[in-house]
Amino acid sequence: MKACQEDKPKGRADVMGPIVRNILLVLLGLGLWAQAAGAQGLSIFEASVGPTPGLSRSLPAPANDVLIDIDYEPFTGEGGGFYGVSELRIVATGDVMLTNVGFACQTFGCLFSPSPFVSGQSLTLTGADDLGGEFGSATDLLTISVSGNEGHVILAGGEYLDATDPGMCVGTIRKLSPKTLVTVPEPDLALGLGIGSLVLMGAGRSRARRTASSDRTQHA
Repeated sequence: MKACQEDKPKGRADVMGPIVRNILLVLLGLGLWAQAAGAQGLSIFEASVGPTPGLSRSLPAPANDVLIDIDYEPFTGEGGGFYGVSELRIVATGDVMLTNVGFACQTFGCLFSPSPFVSGQSLTLTGADDLGGEFGSATDLLTISVSGNEGHVILAGGEYLDATDPGMCVGTIRKLSPKTLVTVPEPDLALGLGIGSLVLMGAGRSRARRTASSDRTQHA
């Protein structure tokens, strides 16, 4: 028989690991929000939350073939229009998978890879050049399903033709800005937000104490 092992008390590193992880989650979320808020150019978004910068659709875990609807707004392209998209990459992270339940590629002349699409963590779309151009509001781009417990669906990049030539004609090839479209929430995110708030509050109080101490020293 194997001897029983004593339970060792958790060390400082064991306790701090999850705390640091959650603080990093908060900082990552703030960074993605700032990036999305500052992005310009063709707007691509999950339809249920709309084009508001910094917003992504949140799904409760576990997600099981939940249909998501990705749209774009042609008029947000530089010059007020859009003439086609190329190598648009949709990527899933963590254990989240893209699945083919309800799958439909809806952009003009759409080609996609892998084809046929069954499931995976990456999908690339290319639309035919639309010489007539598009200048309207929200337009369907892609419907696809999501399954998993923890992760994101991200617009990782791609290119499109804007309408910056005279007369709103075919203009310049532009890069798409990365954006988080869907989040399958992590269980500890609320804790991370709380810890992040406490850290910021603590830092503010520490600065206030140092300022007060410095003032007293100067007046002494």
